[in-house]
Amino acid sequence: MSTQTEASGNVRKKSRASSQKQASPRVKGGVAASRKTLADAVHPSKPVPDQSLEVSVAGEIKTSKTRKQKLIRDSFKFPESEYRQFDELKLRCLAAGHPVKKSELVRAGLRALGALGDEALLNCVAEVEKLKTGRPAS
Repeated sequence: MSTQTEASGNVRKKSRASSQKQASPRVKGGVAASRKTLADAVHPSKPVPDQSLEVSVAGEIKTSKTRKQKLIRDSFKFPESEYRQFDELKLRCLAAGHPVKKSELVRAGLRALGALGDEALLNCVAEVEKLKTGRPAS
């Protein structure tokens, strides 16, 4: 090991790895031995956010990676009578022991509509009153 004197007069030992040139990443035949990018070398891989476990028939535990979905904010207009249905549905769910939010009710409604066939979906959409789009003039 070699030594190096710092500005404060202290002697610092340099490790062999830092004092020697790093070995070339190439091996015989010119094939790169390591294909790490600079980003991988500087920032090691980040931990996996969330994993859910599944148990197979044989009893082995499998992990499947799940990613958080990006949430999108949006706003809607509702007729007052339909908007009151949020409260009614929230109270029904609360009475059944499952409190919900308005966004959960909207998402559940989308799932229910998605499960319908084409004809039933078009019938449901035809029953909904068309509203004027856009913001009110001020």
